[in-house]
Order: sequence, then structure tokens, then C-alpha cells
Amino acid sequence: MLMEWYEVKAAEQLETPGLLVYPERIEANIEAAIALAGGPERLQPHVKTHKLPQVVAMHRARGIDRFKCATIAEAEMLARAGAREILLAHQPVGPRIGRLRALARAFPHPQQFATLADDVE
Repeated sequence: MLMEWYEVKAAEQLETPGLLVYPERIEANIEAAIALAGGPERLQPHVKTHKLPQVVAMHRARGIDRFKCATIAEAEMLARAGAREILLAHQPVGPRIGRLRALARAFPHPQQFATLADDVE
């Protein structure tokens, strides 16, 4: 009997919870997104669903260098993975402001950090 691409042999041997990654599916999805958008420079994927530097590397290998994130930890992961543009997709408040500044200082150019702000004051 043929197995579907998502089926796992010996699933009972997997430790749970766990994340199964199908690199060939990810690569196909990245290529489809690039084609749909009209080029890699028009994409800025959000990393909150995977949080994996390996997936970021797959994007970067295809010319995608701009990313969005939801947390300072995700921003740091992106910086360590070599992303050139990192957008924190919410306004940091309190100690998170200092953490974002420190992160931007720790990873200077060519990397750019940005965030959304409701009010500059």
C-alpha cells in the first residue's frame, strides 16, 4: 500500500509533542509564493508559525531577506539567521523597547530592525 506524503512510518516511535517538517513541501510553497508575488523582493513572510532558522535559510536561499516576527526572541532568531530586514509586527512597550534596541545594536548593518508604532511619544 502506498503512503501519502504526510504519513509517517513507525509513528509510534516519535516523541510527542513534536514538529514534523517536510523540506520539499516548504521549498515548493516558497517557490509558489515567489511566483504569485512576482518576485522574492515582494515577500516578507512572518515567522511566528515555524520559528525555525532552517526555514529562514530556505527563504534566504531563494532571495527572500525581509521577515516579520511577533516577539523579540523571534527577531533575535532572524538576526542570527542573517535576515537583512526584520519587522517586529507590534509596538513594543516597557522593557521590550530596550530589548529591541539592544538587539539592534548587537546586530548592526547590514541588518535593519523596524517596529510598528501607534504613537511616537
